[in-house]
Amino acid sequence: MAELVGGTTAGRLPEQAVHTDIHECNVVGDFDADGGFVPTGIIDFGDLVWTWRAGEVATPMQAAVARASEDPLGAALPVLAGYLDRLSLGEAEAEADAVWTLVRARAALCAALQTVASQQDPDDEGFRPRSPPRTGGR
Repeated sequence: MAELVGGTTAGRLPEQAVHTDIHECNVVGDFDADGGFVPTGIIDFGDLVWTWRAGEVATPMQAAVARASEDPLGAALPVLAGYLDRLSLGEAEAEADAVWTLVRARAALCAALQTVASQQDPDDEGFRPRSPPRTGGR
């Protein structure tokens, strides 16, 4: 992974304990009066590791992109904006440069894990690859 991020850059990235599995199924919260979801916490700390801090935002960005493949940047930017409302990317240039690489790496990892899981249990629909939604025309 350090090679993908860049050896020099990787050495400058801040590290911390990172959940590495923040997505809609691991976020808990309440609904406000308008029906909007207000996150109040996270669950499932089984994948917690010490790694680059930028990985914390890369995982939910990838989850958003996976659910909106027709507009990946449009899906990822609100997640990044929410992160930046609370924390800044340290070593601004190095960490910011690494985020999209980490999003892509997470996507590759998820695809590989889904492929292996679907081969091990082809009857489990939770692991079946899904076709992207059709838009317009045929």
